[in-house]
Amino acid sequence: MKSINIEFEDIIGRYLNINVDDTNYRIYVEEAGQGIPLLCLHTAGSDGRQFRHILNDQKNN
Repeated sequence: MKSINIEFEDIIGRYLNINVDDTNYRIYVEEAGQGIPLLCLHTAGSDGRQFRHILNDQKNN
């Protein structure tokens, strides 16, 4: 039988709802660690995967 090792990342993803001038927005965010928040915005044609190395960096979490 093969040995399987499963490890979960410490990144938590969830949606927040915000109302601005009577318009509701649903925004997906991911967070990890603690301390001063860092906002990472990806450009069109990209997604949050480009920041996985930052969110998984144990010395910063």
